[in-house]
Amino acid sequence: MPHRTTNDKRLTTKAKFLKYLLLVTCHLSIVFLLSGCSAVGSNKPAALQVTSVPEASIFLDGKHIGKTPFFSDQIKSGEYLLKITASEASYVDKIVLTGGTLTVVNRELSNNFLAQSGETLWLDSGKRGLFVSSLPGEANMTINGRLIGKPKPPSLHRFLCLRLKKLKFWLRHLAF
Repeated sequence: MPHRTTNDKRLTTKAKFLKYLLLVTCHLSIVFLLSGCSAVGSNKPAALQVTSVPEASIFLDGKHIGKTPFFSDQIKSGEYLLKITASEASYVDKIVLTGGTLTVVNRELSNNFLAQSGETLWLDSGKRGLFVSSLPGEANMTINGRLIGKPKPPSLHRFLCLRLKKLKFWLRHLAF
């Protein structure tokens, strides 16, 4: 059996080190590549709930996804054109679906646009506050029984009862 020299031992140690370094580099590369994949769980689907009176067909970006009442928690996050249609009555709006968040759309459809009513509720991550848009704009707004009127609403409490009222128009109660 031949005798190993010090130089041979160094080469063997160096080869082992290079194999180890290559193995570690491969593992780190795989982890780095997979960190951008949705399989890791960073890209959660969004949820959408749509109700209407009367029952209606629902379209997202022109694709029929079902009829009301509708619920899905497996929709890709993003901006969509939502269309709710029943015979001659329809409602169209742009909505943004956020991963891990439920967006709720409730509509009362009518052939006459001014007779339609409804609301779209969603959450914005990291934001606090309440935005209310009403047609007609002169509606009285109360929160927890206190008349707010037209100024900005006060800071939100954990539970709210929002009431919008206008003579000869629909009364809406929303609880959060």
